Amino acid sequence: MNSNLKLKIGDPVQVICGKEKGKIGKITAINRKTGYICLDTFPITTKALLVSKNPSKNENKLKEKSISIFFHISNVLAWDELTKKSSRIGIRVQGSQKMRFFKKSGNILQATTSKMSNFENIQTSNVNES
Repeated sequence: MNSNLKLKIGDPVQVICGKEKGKIGKITAINRKTGYICLDTFPITTKALLVSKNPSKNENKLKEKSISIFFHISNVLAWDELTKKSSRIGIRVQGSQKMRFFKKSGNILQATTSKMSNFENIQTSNVNES
């Protein structure tokens, strides 16, 4: 799978094919190796599994397992909140920064805060308090 994925955690996307076509949600997890993403608008579902305790005595037990719904990245498009349309994402270099933008409207996709920047903000606030 291509590791140069333009979608990031927290980006709003729209499902463009399948049973859930047209639904909008934010990305909560990305598997870059397989190319699948998980969205926040789809709840975790339960799946019934048949577990055999004693195969010799034919005793079977039902067990429920909770699973998340994953979508392949080819089945979603980035959602532009300003124009209320889905679009592909391009990368534009401005100065020394790379900016992601919507190809249909040209609007810049707002960068989501990364986990590391949140961690750095917490550390600097603790240092300032001392």
